[in-house]
Amino acid sequence: MPTNVKKAVEMVDGYLSEISGLSQMSYKEGRDQKDRLHTRLEHFILFAFPDGKTRLANFRHSFPFQVLLGGHEKTDDEKQEEYVQDLKIMQNNLVAYEEELELKMSSDKKPKNVDKVEIENSNEKDTAERLFDNLITHPTIKEASRNHFKDEEYRFAVLDAMISLEVMIKEKAKFPKDNSGKELSGVSLMHKVFDSNNPILRWRENKHQSDRDELEGYKHIFAGAMQGIRDPKAHAIFQIRPMRALKLLTLATLLAELVEASEYVKQDLKTNATGAVLGG
Repeated sequence: MPTNVKKAVEMVDGYLSEISGLSQMSYKEGRDQKDRLHTRLEHFILFAFPDGKTRLANFRHSFPFQVLLGGHEKTDDEKQEEYVQDLKIMQNNLVAYEEELELKMSSDKKPKNVDKVEIENSNEKDTAERLFDNLITHPTIKEASRNHFKDEEYRFAVLDAMISLEVMIKEKAKFPKDNSGKELSGVSLMHKVFDSNNPILRWRENKHQSDRDELEGYKHIFAGAMQGIRDPKAHAIFQIRPMRALKLLTLATLLAELVEASEYVKQDLKTNATGAVLGG
């Protein structure tokens, strides 16, 4: 935690105000200011927290990696969409930091004597640690989360597990892209990969409606995990709750096992009446 938590909260409030102003601009007006703000945020993250290097790596990873097809030039609409998306990601990270810092400020005001709540929290931590190896069985999820979990860094245990799950899906699905050539991530990646009508990954033949219904249901679970759990804002609220973290890691384990059991379905390229290739 920062030495001066109150000062850090004030800085976060200032950054959020800047983002609010930038969101009212077009990418042409606000692009340079946004890039400068991004650099200042990285500096803040690195030096404001004891684990700044880890947090900075997670911050950078929260921005989707973009690869454009050769010869494709971004349109103004695509540039505006990317600009807005970057601001939203910055905002989500900052809100998570602010909530966490405010929790720290509240805990600092509590009496230091051991009371019933602290004993219950200690028992919960011991129980969660005992259950971890029995429940978190997928090697990818375990490797990503175990050290954080043992160090009581529950937020990062879940965040790194979800990032690893997303990377696992990208790799098995051969890094699907949208029609502009930008690599898909998060919710849009899940909707593409587990599309019940044209899946990239599946664990059943998809011959029957029940198979498609199952895939459609899991598509929404995968997408929900990315939006509601991987989203940095969702993590601050369970920063000190080991059982909550364990339950979310159990979900990540289940989803990783499904990905492991899935098969890759080669995407057929479709053409329109003029012979132009449509996205596969």
